[in-house]
Amino acid sequence: LRNALRYVPAGGSVVVRLDASGDVWSLSVTDDGPGIPAGDVARVFDRFYRADPSRTDGGSGLGLAIVQEIIARHGGAVRAENAPDGGAVFRVELPRLP
Repeated sequence: LRNALRYVPAGGSVVVRLDASGDVWSLSVTDDGPGIPAGDVARVFDRFYRADPSRTDGGSGLGLAIVQEIIARHGGAVRAENAPDGGAVFRVELPRLP
């Protein structure tokens, strides 16, 4: 959420959605910001990686790497992609407990 709020332009939107399907919970965070540069999508979960190192708005490049590790330890997965109409989408899937 923090990244979505950081990169969405003034007046933009961030949508959080939670769905349950079968034995999986799915959480998505979608924004209408600039999206992720195509060459960076595969790297956003790398430790210390920042898509734009010239930005001065803080951040160490650890947040998404930590998210990925926590989700993996709970048997889930997280992925990032660009939304078809612009912006970024981050999806987390976790197994539903009985």
